[in-house]
Amino acid sequence: MRAFAAGAAQDRQPHRLPGGFNWPIWVAQEKGLFAKNGLEVKVTPTPSSVFQLTNLIDGKFDIAMTAIDNLIAYREGQGEVPKPGPDLFAFMGGTTASCGW
Repeated sequence: MRAFAAGAAQDRQPHRLPGGFNWPIWVAQEKGLFAKNGLEVKVTPTPSSVFQLTNLIDGKFDIAMTAIDNLIAYREGQGEVPKPGPDLFAFMGGTTASCGW
């Protein structure tokens, strides 16, 4: 399990995140907010939810921001790519970005 605490060992690996629509991650990175808090973040361009979820399940990403329907589909075994037993959970969220408001 990886820790997300500031001040962790200096030899730690970067936290791996899928990128794309997740503008708060890009803004925080551009403004140096991760570095200011002792975190190194590696953002990988993410072309699709399939890429995002399958790589998250395979352990190539540490955390992700995604639409809840992606999480539910993979938890219920109905994702576009079958992945047995993913241990995914939603922490919190909300957006109107895709609603056209």
